[in-house]
Amino acid sequence: KVSLSLAVVASLVVLLRHPNALFLVAVPLYDVASVSDLTERLRRLWQRRAKVAGVVLVSVACVAPQVLLYRHATGSWLVNSYGKLGFTYRWSPKLADVLVGVSKGLFFWSPILLLAVAGMLRADAWSRRWRLAAVLILGAQTYMVASWYDWQFGGSFGHRGFTDGIALFAPFLASFFAWSCGRRWLEVLVSVTATLAVALSVAQMWQYWAGIVPMSNTTWEQYKALFLRVR
Repeated sequence: KVSLSLAVVASLVVLLRHPNALFLVAVPLYDVASVSDLTERLRRLWQRRAKVAGVVLVSVACVAPQVLLYRHATGSWLVNSYGKLGFTYRWSPKLADVLVGVSKGLFFWSPILLLAVAGMLRADAWSRRWRLAAVLILGAQTYMVASWYDWQFGGSFGHRGFTDGIALFAPFLASFFAWSCGRRWLEVLVSVTATLAVALSVAQMWQYWAGIVPMSNTTWEQYKALFLRVR
């Protein structure tokens, strides 16, 4: 029942937004941290090949109506709703821009996530189970976003291209907070840093909704001139 339920949920994830199939990697890679772990996981999946086959069949059945609709309506099995537009920068992805750039940088507009990155390095026993999967998924997602023809993904506060994957940072942010506990000076430093980072994001989010911060194409000069302005 669990396996087949997982198949249905996985299918809905893919149907909701096709690139989200990337997140399904977290299932087989959970608790895999080394080559030996991966070998053991593959061995266990082979032992459960009947259940794996059931998952595949149910997933195919759930996705089939959409694929058949594509075929009937367009003559193609898979449709790019953006037409000829696509991964324009696949050989020169805008990595710096989407991660730390002033226009849409993920960490620039959500600096609290930098503590989550530190948490990946100081991961505790539980969060280490997710680390390999999270690194691979976020790495692939970053490449796809940075390769897209409109790497800013239109108007948004920060970079909306990472909205689906933002939860992957949560275990490592928690891990970093847990690691800082017990060291009084570090607790104070982390608390102050986290509070300021969140306060800055909230203030800038309000600026965005108030129309003070541009929806896209923000320059460093604009950012400095508008920093924490209320009107």
